[in-house]
Amino acid sequence: MAGPWQPYLAGFHAERAGISETVLRRARRADGDPYDWLRSALPDGGPVVDLACGSGPLAPRVGRRWLGVDRSPEEADLAADRARGRVVVGDASAVPLGSGCADAVVCSLALMLVEPLDAVLVEVRRLLRPGGRLLALVPATGPVTVRDRLRYGRLLISLRLRRLPFPGTAVLDRPGPVLAAAGLRLEGDDRRRFPWRVDGPEAADCSSARCTCRGRPRRAWPGRRRWWAGGSARSSGCRCAGSSPPRPDPPLGTQMTAWR
Repeated sequence: MAGPWQPYLAGFHAERAGISETVLRRARRADGDPYDWLRSALPDGGPVVDLACGSGPLAPRVGRRWLGVDRSPEEADLAADRARGRVVVGDASAVPLGSGCADAVVCSLALMLVEPLDAVLVEVRRLLRPGGRLLALVPATGPVTVRDRLRYGRLLISLRLRRLPFPGTAVLDRPGPVLAAAGLRLEGDDRRRFPWRVDGPEAADCSSARCTCRGRPRRAWPGRRRWWAGGSARSSGCRCAGSSPPRPDPPLGTQMTAWR
């Protein structure tokens, strides 16, 4: 089921297939990038369904139990290069997989973009076996430093916004009730800050290109990660800034856990 953001996102990912992975792999702490954080929360065994899998950055980290689903043929083609026969083009609200097929469902920086969100979460619950987990990376506004807040404020001013206008802001603001409506229980909500260094034109262009902001100039944006129960969801986020002298500019993270 397509919402008003979907035509925009289809064009965005057709033009910039793989951009999410390019950005998040450059957003690193000493213990790894946001995908490493997400992988560390997965169960050791059982199938893992990756909704809105993009270019498939989790596929090599998870191995052959990974299955990817994405609406974008361009992103799915990139993922299939890593996991031939384990990627399907499909909608997150109507996944062509059997009920109870997954020990975990993961979603990296897409849960606040999918529409309709309630239908997608019901589909997540259908895919999860009893006791399975949903793990999602989602944008966050903390933990941050004073310098981070100033940069984020400048970004919003430049976009003439009070906050980034994701269609699924409810899952960022009130995850517990939103998940409960789909039969999922919030188990945890963790946050991390992943620094992104803008050290030249290439990095600045990359961060600007990843700004998913419908109807606004594409410049920069923040991130977060969360964990959930009923399925478990965990998410880590990033913030990428525009062109500047070499210095760290942080992506942020929250992890939520939910299970069925």
